[in-house]
Amino acid sequence: MCTRGEIIKVKVLGILAMIDEGETNWKVIAINMDDPDVANYNDISDVKIFLKPGGLEATVGWFRRYKVPDGKPENEFGFNAEFKDKNFAIDIIKGTHGYWKASVTKKTDGKGINVTRGLSITTPEQSIDKAKGETAYLPCKFTLGPDDHGPLDIEWLISPSDNQKVDQVIILYSGDKIYDNYYPDLKGRVHFTSNDVTSGDASINVTNLQLSDIGTYQCKVKKAPGVANKKVLLTVLVKPSGTRCFVDGSEEIGNDFKLKCEPKEGSLPLRYEWQKLSDTQRMPTPWLAEMTSPVISVKNASSEYSGTYSCTVQNRVGSDQCMLRLDVVPPSNRAGTIAGAIIGTLLALVFIGAILFCCHRKRREEKYEKEVHHDIREDVPPPKSRTSTARSYIGSNHSSLGSMSPSNMEGYSKTQYNQVPSEDFERAPQSPTLAPAKVAAPNLSRMGAVPVMIPAQSKDGSIV
Repeated sequence: MCTRGEIIKVKVLGILAMIDEGETNWKVIAINMDDPDVANYNDISDVKIFLKPGGLEATVGWFRRYKVPDGKPENEFGFNAEFKDKNFAIDIIKGTHGYWKASVTKKTDGKGINVTRGLSITTPEQSIDKAKGETAYLPCKFTLGPDDHGPLDIEWLISPSDNQKVDQVIILYSGDKIYDNYYPDLKGRVHFTSNDVTSGDASINVTNLQLSDIGTYQCKVKKAPGVANKKVLLTVLVKPSGTRCFVDGSEEIGNDFKLKCEPKEGSLPLRYEWQKLSDTQRMPTPWLAEMTSPVISVKNASSEYSGTYSCTVQNRVGSDQCMLRLDVVPPSNRAGTIAGAIIGTLLALVFIGAILFCCHRKRREEKYEKEVHHDIREDVPPPKSRTSTARSYIGSNHSSLGSMSPSNMEGYSKTQYNQVPSEDFERAPQSPTLAPAKVAAPNLSRMGAVPVMIPAQSKDGSIV
């Protein structure tokens, strides 16, 4: 609150032209610089967004009956009761201030503020907000004076938002020709809206707006000796888009969690508005203070909070919306969940262990088979006792045969003996020893052999 006579600092947002008994009575719309929301208000368009709906209309209605005596007609307004923007308001304030200052110092000519009678631009200076990718219409309409006979030149310039850059010509009409290739950043995107600019319309369109197009655009009209110019402030903003609604926390009775509304992109300032779309369609009382916040903090949640909610995000050039379904449920059986998780983990470990054991066992069997397949073994020698017995037996038979005479050997066949069996190993069978060929006595004489008598031996060992 301020007291009478106190000087306060304000931010000018716009102006309203009220006609009071035939005179223009300017009503400036401003906000106190000490107001906590001053950062959100930069132009009359912000008032339309952030002020309660119908606020400006109610202001016009109040001024319409302001100080009107009974029986007198209501006040009227210039510009069809339309609020003009910040730049227009500042121009009026500066012009009025200069005029009254000159009046006090007696330097005024007494003809009023606006005395131009020649060429003039009828379009007021204004501020335009547009979304990225859209087309901006920058108006510039003019009238000529009776003494303006020179060639008509129309020139549009841009003063970029970067103060380090100088003014650049973006489009020019001169000598009945149009030149629109001066400014590379806008080449092919800036055009006159009228096919005949000499008719009094020098307005232009800037298409496919980019953030780099932000700046102050100036329209200059020359027709000697008349010269006039007006400025238009163009602001390019990004519409809110890709907005996501979600719950941060566990949606259980008695828990604390948050409802969040986050746009993927969007130029500041952003305004948020939450609504409940289901059940009673009434927001829970504890949340009312946060209905215009991107985050709603829920404390000690109850089942009555369940429902469908929407969040609308808005700025000066557009809006976006998202929805979420909130289901507040009783707390889950955490002990059972933990036990189930432990049992599942143990079963998984047992299963993995069984697989590893089987793989290891199979690998050992394969390794053993390979080793046995390539192993070279030596036969175990036969028992000595049996070998000696067999040999002595065979030797005795040979001795008996040796004592026989050649004549007696005829018709005699050698007894064949089986191999000595072995319990520990099995020897390969040997070919039987064939009996020597029988030779008759006459043949022996022819061969030069001398017959010899060999004594025979009986079974009991005596010589026969």
